[in-house]
Amino acid sequence: MTPLVRVKNMLVDFTKMEGLGNDFIIIDRRGKKLSLGKAEFKQIADRRLGIGCDQILLIGNTSRADVDFSYAVVNGDGSFASHCGNGLRCVALYLRNRNEIGDRASAEIGGSVYHVEVLSENQIKVNMGVPDFLPENIGLFSKSISDRYTFSITGSEVVYGAVSIGNPHAVIEVKSLIDTDVPTIGKKFQLDAGFRNGVNVGFFEFLNDSSITLRVWERGVGDTPACGTGACAAVAVGVQRGILSQAVSVKQPGGDLLIEWDGQKGSNLMMTGTARYVFEGKITL
Repeated sequence: MTPLVRVKNMLVDFTKMEGLGNDFIIIDRRGKKLSLGKAEFKQIADRRLGIGCDQILLIGNTSRADVDFSYAVVNGDGSFASHCGNGLRCVALYLRNRNEIGDRASAEIGGSVYHVEVLSENQIKVNMGVPDFLPENIGLFSKSISDRYTFSITGSEVVYGAVSIGNPHAVIEVKSLIDTDVPTIGKKFQLDAGFRNGVNVGFFEFLNDSSITLRVWERGVGDTPACGTGACAAVAVGVQRGILSQAVSVKQPGGDLLIEWDGQKGSNLMMTGTARYVFEGKITL
């Protein structure tokens, strides 16, 4: 998204929302000449000098007849993300409560279309698309497709799965999340594991075939209370390996998500979880 000519002291309307503690600033760009670049995004996301959020969601117009709205995702460091499941639920609820969409709608992000359904006041079901296991589509150009890859960290081999849920994920099964050094391993993966466009790193602990716990070291964000695409990635890898069922409760620090996938080629992942308003306001940038 190319910034417009710089305008100083812009007064920008925003809405803060959250999904499982993953918090967002929503800015509706439709019909407005907003000049927003990396510096402004970082200011908005700063929890001391700005509003504070994990990511910024920019609602835009769409020229597609089959799509109700488009949106873009900006990380707290000012970089753009390819997709965000928790964010999509928040945008859908934001528009539904303004009567701009019905209980069912479609969204465009990065040229892909995703479908959403508002089930209740704060429960939203999202079609997250088809998981993509091809290494080159995840940014792993030196790998042949596999359900298990390895990466050496301080002499130890870490086994991981890799999948794209609109953005790249490495998924690591661990015996104990409490005993796992998520920041160190997550940063090491992002720096040295060979993912061309960076990677989100998920760590899941198997509870049973329909329940896991998860933490995600997110690209451009770091440790986050919840990650929708990360939950989808963990389930996709678990189903691919034959250890998870077609409906899995993913427990994260911010709350639980229901992820459904039948494991069939070409089948879409479905994610159900909450979204909630926090507050609205204006910020001068």
